[in-house]
Amino acid sequence: MKRVSEDKPFEFMSNPMAVTATPSGSYDEPPREFDIYQIVFKYKWVLVIAMLTGLALGNLAFIKLGPEFNAVASILVSQQAQVPNRDLPSVWEQRTEHVAIIKSPMIVGKAIEKGSLEKLVTLQKSADPVDDIISALEVRRTAGQDTSFLNVFELKYRSKVATDARATVNAIILAYHDYLKASQEEVTGKLVKHVEGMNTDLAQVIDRRQHELVEFRKNAPLMWKNAPGAGRQPGDVTNVHQERLLEIERDRRANLLKRAEINGKIKSLNNAKANGKSPEDMESLARMLIASTQPGTSQATTGAVSGSPVLIPGTSTPEQASTQLLPLLLEEQKLLRDFGDDHPDVSNIRKSISRVREFYEARGIALPEFDPLAAKGKKLDFVAAYTAFLDQQLEEIGYKDKELDAVYERESQKVKDVVKYMVEDQGRGEELDRLKAQWNALANNLSQLDMNKDNKGYTMKLLSPVQELWSMKRYLKVVGAVLIGVMGLTAGLIFLRELRDTTVKTTDDIRRLMPGISVIGTVPWFTANAADYSPELGILPALCYFHRPGSGEAEAYRTIRTALAVGLDGIKQKVIQVSSPEPGDGKSTLAGNLALALAQSGKRVVLIDADLRRPMIHRLFGARKELGTADILARKTSFAEALQPSKVANLWLVTAGETPPNPAESLASEDFDKLLAIARADFDYVLVDTPPFLAVSDPCIVAPRTDGLLLVVRAEKNTRAVVRHTNHMIVQHGIKMLGIVTNGLKPQPGTHYGYGYTYGYKDYLDATGAKMERAVTPVAVSS
Repeated sequence: MKRVSEDKPFEFMSNPMAVTATPSGSYDEPPREFDIYQIVFKYKWVLVIAMLTGLALGNLAFIKLGPEFNAVASILVSQQAQVPNRDLPSVWEQRTEHVAIIKSPMIVGKAIEKGSLEKLVTLQKSADPVDDIISALEVRRTAGQDTSFLNVFELKYRSKVATDARATVNAIILAYHDYLKASQEEVTGKLVKHVEGMNTDLAQVIDRRQHELVEFRKNAPLMWKNAPGAGRQPGDVTNVHQERLLEIERDRRANLLKRAEINGKIKSLNNAKANGKSPEDMESLARMLIASTQPGTSQATTGAVSGSPVLIPGTSTPEQASTQLLPLLLEEQKLLRDFGDDHPDVSNIRKSISRVREFYEARGIALPEFDPLAAKGKKLDFVAAYTAFLDQQLEEIGYKDKELDAVYERESQKVKDVVKYMVEDQGRGEELDRLKAQWNALANNLSQLDMNKDNKGYTMKLLSPVQELWSMKRYLKVVGAVLIGVMGLTAGLIFLRELRDTTVKTTDDIRRLMPGISVIGTVPWFTANAADYSPELGILPALCYFHRPGSGEAEAYRTIRTALAVGLDGIKQKVIQVSSPEPGDGKSTLAGNLALALAQSGKRVVLIDADLRRPMIHRLFGARKELGTADILARKTSFAEALQPSKVANLWLVTAGETPPNPAESLASEDFDKLLAIARADFDYVLVDTPPFLAVSDPCIVAPRTDGLLLVVRAEKNTRAVVRHTNHMIVQHGIKMLGIVTNGLKPQPGTHYGYGYTYGYKDYLDATGAKMERAVTPVAVSS
């Protein structure tokens, strides 16, 4: 079995020296711990009685209040078939609203009006029949879901009169049926009217948007390839400025290429001149560069033989003109060197030159002006003239690029402006298209609504007639409420009692209150059996070790005996003081049973009754009271004369004797020391029974004269404050502790200390106790 505490059951056995109680540092009471399981086990019969009482009172309350009936009916709510249309807004899609509508004051009020429910017995005195019916009405869906066409709902109404319950449910079903029919007509009419209004409004919006689009296009700088209409395409609108930009970009690229070509020619001429080429080579290079300007020809064709120039088709630029004019001029210079001005060849070449000039001038092309000295017969520097012409061409290209850049900037801005108009035009057109699509869809929905208006809504059918059932729930509620109330009240009283109860319950409580002191044993709670008493022997039933040696209580005393035998030094530690915090804790009973257990082990034991105020040893053993401890201390008799044998072998008694007027002073005398010294010398163990600690000061006087104190704490009697105060006194007086014995420990579930009927070993002890005879037998006592 599992131990409740981690402490060893007999910590004292591991330390042969007597221990001294140590203060815990604070004498505040440790926090109280509640074990619900143990409390329930302790008060189990109280709780059983409370439960039976609660059930009885609950049934009486139910009889007093009367039974309750439930009128139950099931209805089928189905959606009528219709042509599905995703675009048409629907008002019949939801199903969960049925429960709320049936329980609404609107339906209940109509039911009261139609069924005259206010005349029912249960509603005649009602201040608000609608609210009373709603509070007793339950509606729930038993089949179907929100997306289902079929749904089954259960209606349940509670009432003390069965006929009233049935009439109420029937009236509510009829009222809801009328509501569904009226709602269908009302909602359909509203929907048709709403759709027609939307159709009219949308047509007006379309007309307005078309007029606005026409006005916009009148003022917009847009060019249309095709007339705008329903079949309009994105490419129908032309941006002329965008096309102009493309042409300008082509001209700029052409100028860039032309500039690169001219710069290349100038660079070739400059490189030839730098390399020291002859004038003839320079002139040949210039001719070659001129010829390369016209693709497909290597040089200008002049018709020198016939005297008429041959103009190349497509030559319409100044540079192309120069490629025809310069060779003619060079040919003229060559003829002038060989012939005179009146030579026919010179006249023909000059006519060709004139025709070239007239051809290009007629087309507005200005030809370059060459050195006029050539007309006077001087030689023309052809390379210089061609270079000057190329420079003039570069300058003209520069001017043209500037003009193109300016035009490009203007056209770019116009392109952006036109794009804004195009985007706005496209947006207006798309909006108009959307409006027309909506109008077409709405017109189609309106026609569908006219076709399906008779097929929309819900129909309701009664699946089963209304039935009256006796309400078990009411019985459970009434009886359960009373039972819970009684059990709660009982639990509260138990909790308050436990809260006010400060007595120690377990050995763990004692350990926390008296730290540093070992609990060497526990004696279970038991009742002395009067049948065990024998007038011949005179030994009281409280000495269970004598009467019932095989019992669990006797086994507990053997455990204590074993702990003392292991822990004590048999030579130096013989005198054992037995005391308790308060009277009635069982210290004398413990001393008597422990003395019997020690005597059974073969040791010579003497039990001295030092409780001179309320002696008990002579009663327990049926011995004489006269000539005892008080008489020895008063020097009226000797120890040998006061010593009397008991009815058990190896056990002798010294009873209290006559009560002295001053017990404390008697115990503090040297005669008491001498008494203990004689007993120590003659016996193996000396047990001294002393008064309780909190009653008188006698235990504190006796303690220094003994070898250690065996303290008896009674569970569920000694309070926590009492145990704590006792520990304080032990610490204050420096009393040596042999250990603590927990007395009267009642069975606690989940705990076990020692053997016994209350600790889970009943079968084992019964098996051994049935065969065990008295371990101690009476002896003849000589007179």
